[in-house]
Parts: sequence; structure tokens; C-alpha cells
Amino acid sequence: MNSRVRAILTRLLLVLSLSIPIHSVPASAGTLTIEGGHGLAVPIDFVSKLLPSLKIPKHLSGEKFIESKIEIPYPENSREDVVIAAIPGLLELPTIDYVLRVNRDCLIFTMKSDGEIDLESPTSFSCPPDTLSLVKNRAECSSGGGTWDVARGYPAGWKCIPENRRSCTALGGTMRRVCFSGVMACVKPYKDAGKNCTDGSQCEGHRCVDVGNKVSDDGSILGQCKENDDPCGSFSAITSGKRGARIHVD
Repeated sequence: MNSRVRAILTRLLLVLSLSIPIHSVPASAGTLTIEGGHGLAVPIDFVSKLLPSLKIPKHLSGEKFIESKIEIPYPENSREDVVIAAIPGLLELPTIDYVLRVNRDCLIFTMKSDGEIDLESPTSFSCPPDTLSLVKNRAECSSGGGTWDVARGYPAGWKCIPENRRSCTALGGTMRRVCFSGVMACVKPYKDAGKNCTDGSQCEGHRCVDVGNKVSDDGSILGQCKENDDPCGSFSAITSGKRGARIHVD
């Protein structure tokens, strides 16, 4: 569990240790909301493991899921607004994941292949104040065949990538993280990858890269066409047969 995730959970557990029993009216200071409605129930066992100091209401005793919206008001000295909600999994992994929002910090806990929820390595990112819009966005992305991804390189902290692993593979590509920011992309090979060239205009990817060839008798350098459409990397471009300075694109 990384330091940011641990800090979020520690902050949350400290607040919950002071919390009072569940009421039907949210407090003016801070509120824990469990969004169990909208057909996406939240397992009580997950909530209890995540927040062991939380007092589950008596009317849910013996139940396995929270299937409606409930709210826990905090003491007056608390200003944390927390939401726990179910969120549809990815298209190629048809499961239900769970999101925990603490103010503008979000954690997504994924369901493992054995059906258990992974509490040790959630994905953390900055999220919008409206958690349900996040849930809706991910559901729409998945149902539309995209990949909903979280990375620091996205302005909003998350983004819907048009391709998923299945469709990317069909295009001959590979879904992987690119650039220093670690954004997800479907990286596809160029048809003329590795073809000899002396200028980017001769390549499908418009980039002829230096591969260490010596200068030929006519004074030009032979390069090769770029292998794939990964937008980042370090290379020296060959332009009009001349080697340029090394470029770092990120």
C-alpha cells in the first residue's frame, strides 16, 4: 500500500473513531455517505473491513449488502466528506469495483479473480466532488467499449480511452502505459516499421530515426522508420539524410 493511500485511510479512520450513530439527516459539518442504491449494492463486509470502527445500523443486522443510500454525520469538529459507492468494472473484466472518496481524494478497490475485494492496493487519484458522475462516466466508458483509466497525466486524474485490450489487439496493438506521466494508450505498430529511410516523409509515422549507421559515401545517413505510434521516447531524427540532435519527447 503506497504512502498516499495509507495517509487517506489513516485520516478517514481517525475521523470515524469520533463518529456518532447513523441518522437519516446529514450533518452540517461532514458526512459519510454509502451509496448502495442505483442497482449497485455495497457489501457490508467490505465496509466493515475498510472502516472497522464504523457502527453499522441495527436494521442491517444479518444483511450482506447495503442496497440504499445511508448517511453518517460526523461530530462538529470534522470537515471530511466521504462517499463509498459501487462502480462497474471494466468491459473485459465484468466485475463490480468500489470507490471511496475522502473530500477530493479517491481510492478504487478492485475485485480479484477469486471474488474477494483487494484492500491492500487500491488505485488513488484526485476525483470530482460528485462521486455518482464518476460512477456514471466509468459505466458509460466500459459499455461503449473503452478503457477507463487513472493516471497523473490526465487533467482530471482519469480518462476514458477509446480502445480496450480486445479492440486494441484486433488492431495489432498493445494496451500499455506511455510517457513519464504513465497514461494508457493503444500502441500500434506501423506497417513500414524498420524500413530504411533518409527522411520522415518516407515513413508512415512521419519519423525516420537514427539507428547508428555510418555516413555513406554520398554524405547521407540511413535511418529506419519508427516502429510504432508511442508518442514519447528519446531518439535522433534523420532529416534529409542528416542526423539531428537527440530529442526527448514526454
